[in-house]
Order: sequence, then C-alpha cells, then structure tokens
Amino acid sequence: MSVGVFLSASGARITFHAGVMDALRELGIVPDRFVGASGGSIQAVLSAAGCRGKLWFDERIPISRDNAFIRPPLLRESLKRILDETFLAEYGGHLSLDEISRRVNILSTQKFFRAACFDDFSSLEDLQLKLLASSSLPGFTTFPVKIGQKYYADGIFGYFYQRLDFRKLLQTELIIASLALPTNYNSRRNGNTFIFTIRRGKYNPANVVYIREEDAIRFYEDGYEQVMHSALREMVH
Repeated sequence: MSVGVFLSASGARITFHAGVMDALRELGIVPDRFVGASGGSIQAVLSAAGCRGKLWFDERIPISRDNAFIRPPLLRESLKRILDETFLAEYGGHLSLDEISRRVNILSTQKFFRAACFDDFSSLEDLQLKLLASSSLPGFTTFPVKIGQKYYADGIFGYFYQRLDFRKLLQTELIIASLALPTNYNSRRNGNTFIFTIRRGKYNPANVVYIREEDAIRFYEDGYEQVMHSALREMVH
C-alpha cells in the first residue's frame, strides 16, 4: 500500500511533525510521498532523507532554550546547518537530491494567494532557496523570496482559506496528515486517511516563532503519542 504524508505549516511547532514522523518510523511505515508547507516542508525533506526527529533538540539548532527558530538573520543559516551532510548523518540521514525531487513536493504561495508547488531541486542551494520560499512569513521571518521572475511567500497562505484535498495532493492509497497549527480539521480516521492535530493544552500563538525547550518536547511527545495510539498501529501489526 502506497503511503503519503502531508506536513502543514508549523513554524517552531515543527517538533510536532518530528514526533509524528518518528512514530511512523517505529511502526515501520515508510512514506512514498511527502507534501509540506513552511516548517512542514523542512521536516518533509528531513524525513525523506531518513533523519530522526530528535535532531531538533540538538543544541546547534536554534529551536530550544528560549531561542527563536526563525529569526530573519538565522533562517538561511539554519537551513544550511540542518541540511549539512555531516550533520544529517549524525541523525541517520542522507540527502539525495534525486530522491528528494522524486518524493517531496514543497508548497509555497504566489501573489493573490495562489498556491505554488516545487518538486524539482537541481542543487543543494536550489533546495535551500525553495525551502526558504515556503517558509518566508512576511513581517515575521523574511521578505518574499524571488525565484526567477516571481516572488514567493509562506506556503500556509496557499491553502489557509481552502480545505485541502489530500488525495489529490499525494495520490497514495494511505494518507497521513500532520497539522501543527489550529485548523478546522479534527484528529480522526476517515477511510484510509489519518489526521493528527496538536491537541494537548493551550499554546501561546507566539511560539510559532519563539519556543521553549519544554514546549518543543511537549509538541514532539504529542505527535508521537497520537500516532502510537491510533488505528495505524493496528493496521501494521
């Protein structure tokens, strides 16, 4: 059975996605395709590269200890650090651009809130630029990113006002959606579609950009536990 994963915009709540993906790994579920937006696009690339989610708690990544995950001066540098081959290898990952191009779609937004999708990455610099285009939240992180003659902004704008058609996006038999920001979706199973959403406690909206280590851990554990307590576990055993 083919498996597709959608990872929503997340900002610093990316650790929720990391928990979901580590739980899938433990269950032996290897996704065939990924679609990610904003922070979710970064995690999609990392997961396709085989990285364990605990990398987000590495002191070299500015996500914990009251640091900003996506301050404007740090976002580009963070992407370079995260995608460094030596760093990835420490967490079981290996970056193949051909593999990423085959398995990952990165969502961004053009003017008039039109969704855009990147699925071809010619170099590491090209991949970093397109991740930046998916993660550029004007006013919070960076200005819109220019690629060719067009400008792109955070991927969340391309789908925020419309319900996503997961089947059309992923074209797989089993669909898993990890939603790390408030949405009108509920955690549920609908046929072969599984949806996991942040649900534990009330979180300050500011921690989309700023996050404490204890909150990052709670997000991670929340995503991990939802998957491990779902019918997915029964399906694969």
